[in-house]
This record gives sequence, structure tokens and C-alpha cells, in this order.
Amino acid sequence: AGNNSCSGNADEPVAQPSCYGPAGSNPLNTVWYSFTAPASGCVKIRTTLGTLGNTQIAAYGPVAGTIAAGSGSTLPYLSCNQDLPPCGYNSYPSSELILNGLSAGMTYYISVDGYGSQTGSFSIFIMDGGIGCTVQFPPTPGQDCALAFPVCKTNITVADPGPQAVGNICEFSSNVNCLLSGERGSYWYTVRIMNNGFLEFNIVPNDWAGAPSTMATDYDFAVWKTKTAGVPGPANCGNLSSVPPISCNYSYLGVTGCFSATAATAPAAYPGFGDAYQPRIAVQTGDEYLLNVSNFTNSTSGFTLNFSGTSPIATVPPAGGTLVWTGSLNTDWYNPENWGGCAAPNCVYNVSISSFPVNQPSITGLTATCGSLDITMGASLSLQANSQLKVCGSLVNNGILNAMSNSTLLMQSDSVLQNQTMTGGMTGTNKFWHLTVNKPSTAGGNTVLLNNDIDNFGNFTLGTSATYAGGILNANGKHHRVGGHFNVRYASLPFAVYNAAGSTLEFNGAATQNYFNPGTLHNVLLNHTGTGVTLGNSTVTDWMTVAGVLTFNQGKIITGANRVNVINTAPASVTAGNAASFVDGNLKRAFAPSGGSYDFPVGTLLRGYQRINYNFGSVNDRLNATVWFSNTAPATPAPFLGPECVTALYDQAPLNHGTWYAQTTPSTGSAIYSVTAHNNNYTNAMSGYTVMVKHNTAAWGLEGSCLAASPITAVQRSGLSMMSATSQFAIAQALSPLPVELLSFTAKAHQKFIRLNWITGSEVNNHGFEIHRSSSPPEFQYLGWRPGAGTTSQETRYEFDDFDAKPGVLYYYKLRQIDFDGQTEWSENVAARIGESGFILSALPNPYSGFSNISIQVEKSSEVKLEVFSKLGQLVEVLYDGLLENGFHTYEFGASKLGYPAGVYIIKATVDGQPSYLRLIETD
Repeated sequence: AGNNSCSGNADEPVAQPSCYGPAGSNPLNTVWYSFTAPASGCVKIRTTLGTLGNTQIAAYGPVAGTIAAGSGSTLPYLSCNQDLPPCGYNSYPSSELILNGLSAGMTYYISVDGYGSQTGSFSIFIMDGGIGCTVQFPPTPGQDCALAFPVCKTNITVADPGPQAVGNICEFSSNVNCLLSGERGSYWYTVRIMNNGFLEFNIVPNDWAGAPSTMATDYDFAVWKTKTAGVPGPANCGNLSSVPPISCNYSYLGVTGCFSATAATAPAAYPGFGDAYQPRIAVQTGDEYLLNVSNFTNSTSGFTLNFSGTSPIATVPPAGGTLVWTGSLNTDWYNPENWGGCAAPNCVYNVSISSFPVNQPSITGLTATCGSLDITMGASLSLQANSQLKVCGSLVNNGILNAMSNSTLLMQSDSVLQNQTMTGGMTGTNKFWHLTVNKPSTAGGNTVLLNNDIDNFGNFTLGTSATYAGGILNANGKHHRVGGHFNVRYASLPFAVYNAAGSTLEFNGAATQNYFNPGTLHNVLLNHTGTGVTLGNSTVTDWMTVAGVLTFNQGKIITGANRVNVINTAPASVTAGNAASFVDGNLKRAFAPSGGSYDFPVGTLLRGYQRINYNFGSVNDRLNATVWFSNTAPATPAPFLGPECVTALYDQAPLNHGTWYAQTTPSTGSAIYSVTAHNNNYTNAMSGYTVMVKHNTAAWGLEGSCLAASPITAVQRSGLSMMSATSQFAIAQALSPLPVELLSFTAKAHQKFIRLNWITGSEVNNHGFEIHRSSSPPEFQYLGWRPGAGTTSQETRYEFDDFDAKPGVLYYYKLRQIDFDGQTEWSENVAARIGESGFILSALPNPYSGFSNISIQVEKSSEVKLEVFSKLGQLVEVLYDGLLENGFHTYEFGASKLGYPAGVYIIKATVDGQPSYLRLIETD
């Protein structure tokens, strides 16, 4: 919904769109919208009118990401529309744009204005048009044949302003058979016949003053036969332009209809309107007819449609039929008069909410039901506080759903097997409060399928009693945000909920959230602002099982005696967590046979976040590990551990924050791994420290290789070769610090220079670094100097640029670290070469959210390979591999779109055998 009454014309594009008018006298009063182009590259956009009587819209873009305030004048113009396409020779003041060939993932902007200086309310609707723009707009209730009003009573009153324009489908054009005009201010009605007899009706404009006047809005009509004695045919909604109506009248007179056996004969109540009348229609049991009523004058006058008392029309719609909301009396969902006098909704009847009634439906109480629910463009449905709506079929929301506090949407099928779908707007202002799915047990599946993302402000429940002990909620790759409890109590195994690839369950509540689910999830995202998400504890199977990626942004998972079980073996399937987001309890992770770096973001309420990382080599014989953290720190080992690393004697009390425990399967083997302990909330830190290990009931000891000093917030140890049934890890401490620790040393070729970068984890008495270079090792020459940081336990970064490097020459570099006392140590060698054919590698935006455009410019035809790696070295995607002509080339990349978490990624460009790297960051 929108309103341009209070808008202005600041920050507008310089040129007014070409289709706007009238030229020179069109003050802009615009409302702006943005959208992200879908994968199909096509969107369809329409406006519907409220108090704004004539819209005009324009499209701009594409833009990478959002634009800053004041950038409106720079937006690239794309297209505009002033009026809907005509139906016949009739034009309409709403607007429509069909945009094809859009760049998927890019941002586009839509400006909505009033024709001339008009202002007021309107609605705007956008949909994915599909490949080739073949997906059609959904039908409009009452104004499109597919959702015609069912006739259930002999007198139907349509309040002013009556039908305006047409729906989303032009069913017939002008001068077809007896149809002198295409649809113009049309309403459609379905008339069902219960007995043999004659069908007679009158259409009386609201602005007719009564006899003897013949001045009134010019209403016309046409009637098609869609069933004969219950058998479909000959007409249907798709062939009305080719199948002639059985009766129609396009007289200029306003009062019109069918009466008596003789043409041009009006009832006595309507003298002077004979030329607008056709003979009555002979009907028989089971017949069905379509009646189109057209406001040819396009006035704002409604009408009354009344049938003679002898017309044998059905007064109850058929089971499975659709009730269309008319809002004739008020907003009461339960009143049949608001459904055209047909019936109050129940599971037998589907319902369609139309936008044109001033009274939009509102539900109170706990007994509202319907078959399928269709909230159409511009329409709204309100669920009042503590109310409930039971939907027995599928749900489509193309309008507005107002779910008030503690209201419940119940997706429930009472039959043995009935699959349901949920489609359309279900996020933001269209959020649900509580969402409950009830399905009886069945071998057939009994599934609720999500076709769009959903926001669930309150609780999600699957199965409220043993009667509804089956069923599946298939998240179908969509994103579900839950702010309350997540309870799957009665589902029988095998069971699936949210485990479709790409599906994400996000916890974003502010109070404690309980989680109970024997099924498997795919991605899980923690955005919880309260005390945490607590796992149920009734059975050992009640874990949170994750088949995709577990992402920690904010909030804790509190496992109690249960555990989180991540069955995805990819190292990046669990993010590192942070001080506000981790597992308070037990975290189980599956390992890949090829190894990798596995984070366990665990901790406790008392000690907080205490992440630990296990990095296995290329061969790993451990299937999984369950890790948790204990608040109890170990006693000082006896005998003392060490010495190692020349001087370190670990004879001090261990770091007092606590101990990590790990249980592995299998419990024996020879997997070689490194461990990094990220310590927090300690009070007795010394100057030197390392990771000590205890297996089962053995004593504490040191395993593997001694590492140079690392910061106490990330203590490392490598070369460990055993992780038993239960292993413990803690931080042993020494009084003396360890030497300088060189964490990394790299060389990277740029277009005209080679850049060296190196990082130290900590430094003791470090005077600085000499940089040495060689083109033919082992002979090296002094190149430059960078002063050190002296003594520090913090991570320190260094950089040096070699501008004397020549293209095509492979250079080797090494560092000579010098202490203040003159002692030295050499680093390992690194190498780089500037390519002889220049190229530029870039990414925009960077950092990015959603996607980034990776661009490479080559000066000549080159063999190019563009690859994306995770920060752990895992190949994520090959963007291009082949011959590229000289010029500028762009490729789209988004880690989250491929199922990977936000974070750091590396772009590697290999051009004619020469590599170059670019660091890329995806934000949440």
C-alpha cells in the first residue's frame, strides 16, 4: 500500500520519464520502492487505485546494492507506464510495467506518481514473471472470470463506486460477436441453476432517479453458458472471445437485463428501458452461467442485480467452490452477507479476499475456518488478538495479512492425505504470530510446502495432539524466522522438517525460546537477543540436528543434557561464534575423511564463550567429536610439564577459566591434528602458555610440536596424534614468554610491484625484520627494513612493497628477524612474479551482502581461471575457466546463495599461468 499525498519531488532523476504527462505541468509527488531482480530476469508490476485516481510509474536501475541519499539524480532510467494496456478500445488509469532482461541479484527502483498533480492512496504489486515473462498476474476476485462472484441470493447490491476498470485478465475484446466493447468496469458472476425454468434479472444503476427518467449510468451485460445439465461447456474463462454469449445487450440505456419471452420488453417498474432488455433464458437443472456486468460509462455509480423470484438459482455454493468477500455489511468474517449472501466460510469452501470493498475482513475468536485462502492484490485480512484461523487447504497472500498479538494461523488437514502450500507475502508486516501445522498420520506424506520465506513472531508448532501425529513441513529452501518456541512433538519417524537444501531456520526471539524436534534441520541461524534457545530434554533423540550450516550471530543454544548435532562434514558448516553467540553445552560435529579446520564455539553461562578449534591434516580417521566446556580448571600438573621451546617450563597453575572435553568416534587411531584454544574470562594469565592434553584417566601432558608464542586468546599446538574416548584440553602456563611467532608470510604480485605481508602472533624483544630478495637462490640480497613491535602478546601485521621487481621474473623473498640482543632467525621463502600481460582484478561491492560482482580486465587475449576459496582453502566455486578476450569481464558471486556462511573468501585469478589473489568479505 502507498500514498503520495505528503510526498515531494526532492532527490529525483533529472529527466522526467517520457510517458509522464501532461508535459510541463506535472509536479512530481513520488513514492519510491526498490526490489532485487529474481533469477528469471523478469518482473511484472501493477498499481491499483485508491483515492489516487490515475497513477504513472517509472523504473530505474540496475544498481549494485543500495544507493545513498541524494543519489536519485544519477539513477539510470529504464522504462515507464502511464496507463494499463487497453482491453479492446478501453484504457484504464492504473499502470503496468513488464520488465525483462534484468540482471539477477541487482537492485532496481520504482517511482509511483499521480498523473498531473493528483495525489492519494494506491497499491503496488510486484511478482516474478518467470523465464520469458510467462507467469501471469493472479486473477482479481469479482473482476476476473476465474474468481467470479457466486450468486446465492435474488438481490445483490453493489455500493458506489461500483466496478472500476478491469481485473488482471482481459477476457474479451471489442466488437466480438455481440460484444460492442471490451471489458469496461466489469464484475463477473457465476449463476448455478437448481431446477428447470427461466432465468430473469435486472441491472439497475444506483444513480437512476426512478421512473419516468431514463438517465442513468450505462450498464451492459453478457451471458455465457458454462455447463449444460452439469456437463462442462461450451464456454469457459479461456475462450470467451471466441464462444458467442447466449445473450447480451449493449444499449446506451442504463437499466438492462433479461425479461419475458419477448425481446425489447422491460418490466413495468422500468418504463422506457425496453431496448436494453433481452428475452428471458430457458434453463434446466445443473446448468451454469457466467454473467458479465459492465459499467460502460465508467462512472462511480454502483448497481443492484436482482433476479426474479421464479428464477431457479442455487442459494448455496457447491462444495469446493469459492466464496468471494464482498464486505456488504461490515468487517465480520462470520456473516454470510459479507460473502455475497452465500455462506459463512468453512473447510468445504475456498475463500478469496478482494481489494475493492471498503470493509475488509476481520477475525475474532477461535472458530474461523476456510478451505484454501487467497488474499488478493490490495486486499487485507486481520487476525485480531488471541484469534485463530484454520486453513484446510492452501494459503496465498498477495495482499496484507495483519496478525495481531497471540493470534494463530492453523494449517490443518483433517483428511487422511491432503498436501498444502503457503505462498506469497509472509514476512515483515505480513508476519504470522503463532503458526501451527496439524497433520494426521499417513504413509502418503501429508506435507505443508513453503513457497516463500516466513516470519513467525510467536511459536511454531507441528502436531498439537496424538490425532495429528504425522506430516511434514517442507521448508523448500526458504527462510523461516521464529521468535517463540519451536515444538515438533507428535511427529512419527521417519520425519523431515526444514531439511530441504538451502532451508534456514532463524531464531530471533527476545525471550527464552524452547526447541523440541526429532527431525533434521538444514541451515540454522542464531539471532536471539534473550537468554538463549533451550533444547528439550525428554529423550536422547531430542537433539538439534543440522544438515547444513550452523551460524552464530547472536544468542546461545542451551543444550542441558542434550546436544547440537551437526552432521555436515564440511569444515565451514559451523561458524566461529562470538562472545554473545555459542553453544552452552554439548556440540557434536562430523568430520570429513580429508580433514580440515573445525571450530567448536562452546562455553558456559559462568565462563562465557570458550571456542576451540581442531585442524586435521589431509587424512583423518575420526568420524566425529562431541565437545563441551567445564567451568573447573585443572590443578597444576605434577610433575611440571616441559621445558620446551628452549626456555618454557610449565610449572605455574593452569589458566583458571576451565577445561574443554572431547569425546570422539572411533576412540583410537592415528589422526594428526592441531588445536587452537580461544580463551576468555580468565584472571591468572602468565607470560608463556601452551595447550596441554589429558586422555581418559592418564596424567596431563604435552603432545606434538612446540609452537612459538601465540596470543593467549588463541593458544596453538600442532602435531597431536591421539584423541581418545574422552580427552581434556587446558592451558598450561610458564613464567617465561616464548619467542616471536610468525603466523604467516606471503608475497602477492600487483600490476607494477610485489607486496609482502607478514603477521606475528606475539613478539619478545623483537628489534625488527630485514627483507631479502633473490631471483636465483640461494644467493639473496638485502632489500629493506621494517622495525618490530618489541615485546607484545598481540597480533601484529607488517607490509613491504617491492617496486623494483620486473615483469616476468620469479622473485624469492625471506625475512631475517633480529632481537635487540642481536640474535636472529630466518623465515621460510615465499615467491611471486608480476605477469607480463597486465590485468586488473576487482570486486564491487566489497564487503558485500547477498552478492558481489567479480571483475577482471585483461589487456590481451589470455587463458584465465577465476576461482573462489573459503578462508580454510576449500574450493567454493569456479567462476570462469577458459580463454578471455581483451577487455572487461564481470561474474556474480554470493557465498550465501551457494549455502556457505558469511565471512572471508579468497578470489584467485590465474592469468596465463600467473596467479593473483583478492580478499572478499560477505556480511550478514
